[in-house]
Amino acid sequence: MHKREKGLGSDPSASNENQAAEAATIGWMLCALTATVCELGVVAARLYFAWHPDATVIGTAGELLLFASAIIGVITLALIPVVYRVSRVKPPTSVTAFAVTIGLIPWLILLRQMLS
Repeated sequence: MHKREKGLGSDPSASNENQAAEAATIGWMLCALTATVCELGVVAARLYFAWHPDATVIGTAGELLLFASAIIGVITLALIPVVYRVSRVKPPTSVTAFAVTIGLIPWLILLRQMLS
């Protein structure tokens, strides 16, 4: 009889994390990535609207993206303690700092808009 050769990563017990920790981390990173894309869309919409002030639809789309990034940013910030609580291996500090920054940027923009 031949032994089956196991491919790289085919052993699910090789990970130090349980499925809940992996799911929380993946969800957290997906939220951070989505908020980043929304924020880049806000920048693009604002630049386009600055060059073409008559494009009100683009301005509205930018504001909707800002709203979406604010809501997703709250979810990103809320998932940080969850990920730290359930993970055996903590995420790198730089990744956490990036997620905090991405989560706070839309709220700082909204605060600036309200004060001006």
